[in-house]
Amino acid sequence: MDGVNSGGKGRRMCVAGGCSRRKSDGVSLHQFPFDRPAILRQWTAFVHNSRKNWNGPTKASVLCSAHFTEDSYPAKYRLMESVGVPVQRKELERDAVPTIQTKRPHGDETPVLGKRRAEDDISPAILTSTPKKPRRAFLKRESQRILLDFEMQKESALAESNDDPLQTDGSAENFLSQIIDQVADTPTPPKKETRSVGSQLSMPKPQRRSLFTQTKWKTCDKGVQAVEKVTTREIGISCNLLPAPPLGAQPINVPTLDESFATEETDSIQDEVEDPDESFQSIESDDTDGSDLGNDRERKFLVYEGQLMDLFGNCPSCAQPTYGEIQQIKGSFITITQDCGFCAFQRTWSSQPFIGSIPAGNFELSCALLFSGSLPSKATRMFQFLNMASISYRTFMYHQQCYLHPVVIEVWRDQQASYMQEAQNSGRHVHLGGDGRADTPGHCAKFGSYTLMDLEKNMVVDLQLIQSNEVHGSCHMEKEGLIRGINYFEQNGVPIGQIVTDRHLQVAKWLRENLPETTHNIDVWHVAKGLKKKLLALSKEKECEDLRDWIKSLVNHLYWVPSSTQEDEDDELKWEKWTSITNHIQNIHDGHGEQFQQCEHGDLDPTTRRKRWLRPGTKVMEKLELIVNSRQMKRDIPMLSPSFQTSSLEAYHSIINQFAPKMYKFSYFGMQSRLTLAALHYNENSEKAQAATREGNLQYSIVFPKQKKGEFTVKKVKTRSTYDYVAVLMDSAKSRARDTKMPHCDDVGEAPPPLCEQFLHPEKEDAVDQMLTRYRRN
Repeated sequence: MDGVNSGGKGRRMCVAGGCSRRKSDGVSLHQFPFDRPAILRQWTAFVHNSRKNWNGPTKASVLCSAHFTEDSYPAKYRLMESVGVPVQRKELERDAVPTIQTKRPHGDETPVLGKRRAEDDISPAILTSTPKKPRRAFLKRESQRILLDFEMQKESALAESNDDPLQTDGSAENFLSQIIDQVADTPTPPKKETRSVGSQLSMPKPQRRSLFTQTKWKTCDKGVQAVEKVTTREIGISCNLLPAPPLGAQPINVPTLDESFATEETDSIQDEVEDPDESFQSIESDDTDGSDLGNDRERKFLVYEGQLMDLFGNCPSCAQPTYGEIQQIKGSFITITQDCGFCAFQRTWSSQPFIGSIPAGNFELSCALLFSGSLPSKATRMFQFLNMASISYRTFMYHQQCYLHPVVIEVWRDQQASYMQEAQNSGRHVHLGGDGRADTPGHCAKFGSYTLMDLEKNMVVDLQLIQSNEVHGSCHMEKEGLIRGINYFEQNGVPIGQIVTDRHLQVAKWLRENLPETTHNIDVWHVAKGLKKKLLALSKEKECEDLRDWIKSLVNHLYWVPSSTQEDEDDELKWEKWTSITNHIQNIHDGHGEQFQQCEHGDLDPTTRRKRWLRPGTKVMEKLELIVNSRQMKRDIPMLSPSFQTSSLEAYHSIINQFAPKMYKFSYFGMQSRLTLAALHYNENSEKAQAATREGNLQYSIVFPKQKKGEFTVKKVKTRSTYDYVAVLMDSAKSRARDTKMPHCDDVGEAPPPLCEQFLHPEKEDAVDQMLTRYRRN
């Protein structure tokens, strides 16, 4: 609290009643603390004790050092004065409050409004000074002061007695005229002995004034308080200011907020997680039921701090200038207090409602980060670059572990239960597609997930997450996931009629031994992908270049084999259809086998052909026959699925990459939640309709896949995705946060032990001492 620098003019004076000291009187002047509303109210009350009709402080109002005790100043000033060092300008402590009511010495006293006798209103210095005509401004000030004194004494006397104790000439105007005449005939004091100063009157501010004199006062009717009209405008802000109470309303009790909150980011959460938002429990009422949450579809806006603080620039009660003080910032939540030093109005404004004891904006931000598949580290870094207040990484991890993970698993289990109930009621044998996915490429994956999809409904019905240390290695995770998924269907009593997988040998053996009554088919795409790789490698060899033109035909023939064969037909027919391709590319179209004797195409026009027939006995034909008749193809061709394929599972895996990219690591429950979110998103949007133009024409797009090496593909344009499942998750998460006072972070089950648990953990200091480098250091 700095002293006032008057700039050499010395016109500021102390506003306390009976005191009008200036800086030239050897005192320090201190401005009113508008930035600390609580201290400002005490300063204002101190002045009101001696000046009942004072209008309140302005930015030019000051109090002198005579009204403060020595303890109100730092000890350094007392030390400097004790050693004789002069102190020209003092600064108060931040919590200093005036307590001493003083007046100027009698010889230097300035006329001050107070209760005194009318005959003592004129200063003795004026009556005894050398003859000099007083200034007109001085006469007006004196006359107004004396008239106010007379009215105050008259009202006080009437309250005690019915008789008027003041016997002048019969009226206040006559009495005032006598005093003015007396003052006009009285010479003013010599300039060297005394000086005339502007008296401090308890009157409203003048509308205009000259350099030294106040010429006109603004008056108002008795009992009417004029309030300055504040110009307001509507701005886009995601908050509602509290309504202004009527004049004379009682002050609002401001709850005390805990200013301590954690801002550091951690990479993991310990077993016992501390609630970063627990400090807000003190401002939550006991009967909070979430009704203050408002509309979930309410929009939020990005508001700058300066624009927000402008809303607290004026008191909503008396329209006087005030200052809003930021009480606390907690993530995206902010609390601002507004105190008026003029009318004692105060309020506390919060930018967000509460969900239980958690600010709604902070909680919804955590929900949006997880449910959208965003990465919290990138999101918080984006907020940091924007310099926008946001939740910390630690707060997100707490919300995720205690609220969001249980909600995601709960919603997924409800969807699973509904599917199982429908399957049991229908009594049908389900057709499943199964496939595994590792969280990282190669054979060093930590997590493996196995998905079972109902191919008839195109719906993900079961997810299994396996950690590599639960089995003998990462290559065994796919088989373990399949076993857990099959057991889940058996426990719910849902029979499996068909299951379509890839060419995984462990999966095929387990299904053959444990589910002999279930039809096991292989997806054609996986077989075709392996075949195409081998044909491309062969076409690059010497004397095998002619095979390149036949690769697409060979792959198309592989797809034709199962699709043209009925499920009840012999597997030998599929094999004869497949091996017939070796005769066809040599221009031989009959004599393929006992069940499939000739090609089903019609006569071929040699003038329209662009591919050359391969000749028998050549190198390319010999190696091609080895590929077509290989042991692997003999095992896979009879098992090719004639109807259902796992292409939908591959599409689901591409959605998983949006929620859980392989280049980032996640915890066990983090991976489980993101896999589940991908399943919820796929189930809602798996049957999207094809988009159409305004005229009703179906929309298509042409793409050029990299694997087709310049060839295009025509795709149907689908309608936009929907996110109704997010609304369900949001409602469930808010209900859990609102109803759960002490959340349990273990509601989602128990995670497997970490991979490094079986290893020896050295002391960190010893490991650092033993750290070596292969490179020489200077």
